[in-house]
Amino acid sequence: MNAKTMMTVFLCVVPILALVACESADPPVAGLTIEPTRLRLPFPGVIDLDLSWAMELPLDGLEGTPLVFVHLLGEQGDVLRTFDRRLDFEWQPGQSQQSVIRLYQSALAPPLEPGTYGLTVGLYDSAGRRWPLRVEGDETGRNEYRVADVEVGSESEDAPMFFFSAAWLPLESGLDAQVVARRWLGDAEGTIRVTDRPDSGRIWMLIRIPSAESKSSRMVLADEASAPEVRVTSTCGLEEICVSGPGFHEIELSLGPEKEELLEECELRLEPNFHLLEDNAPTQRSMALEVLAWAD
Repeated sequence: MNAKTMMTVFLCVVPILALVACESADPPVAGLTIEPTRLRLPFPGVIDLDLSWAMELPLDGLEGTPLVFVHLLGEQGDVLRTFDRRLDFEWQPGQSQQSVIRLYQSALAPPLEPGTYGLTVGLYDSAGRRWPLRVEGDETGRNEYRVADVEVGSESEDAPMFFFSAAWLPLESGLDAQVVARRWLGDAEGTIRVTDRPDSGRIWMLIRIPSAESKSSRMVLADEASAPEVRVTSTCGLEEICVSGPGFHEIELSLGPEKEELLEECELRLEPNFHLLEDNAPTQRSMALEVLAWAD
């Protein structure tokens, strides 16, 4: 390589290095505190991660709503689970806000192998842009920060077992690491039998009501219904919950004794008031159960 060629290569490399240096030198847009920093995530289980935001700068170039990502990493840094969600508050520099993200191992998906996993967080938007944060934790690259360790043991002995009625369609794979597996309900009400239940606790479900119309399907509502909804009742307690409208819905049910004596098993009943008519579909379906987990 002659001197002229070496000079050309050097001139090409310098601007790239300078660009990287400038990008990493951007000031943090917020301080972020995570609690707890050591967690235990059983199977099937759900735990809360508390996030405290101290907003300092505007999110220049923001497209859509800001989101926070939470990644559960394997030994090689591969993303095994994600728990992303939109921020549920308005971004205002100079203000502080609290938010909660739920980490879970769904009963619908295979359990994680026992061991210690890293947990990373970051702030991004719908275009994939990420902003730097002030966090007590190592940056793993591209404004992503390791903030906690997650211990995963064998299957929890303190969680109930779940059995699905025939109205539920076969288990199918999810589309990403956030919903690893899901189960659709047919066009009739479905039940979930809960056995080996502890004295108390909570069942947490994430369900999805699909959009009313698409290119290949349309929604049929029950007589006199004005919107798609799912009613959830239980013999495990006295709660009744109804959610309405397309999209994702979180449902949490407390499992307490219905009477003075604790029932060894009980039943959840999910009743949609709609079903989908789909082109070339072998069976009709209604709502999707995306996550099913247990909280002490």
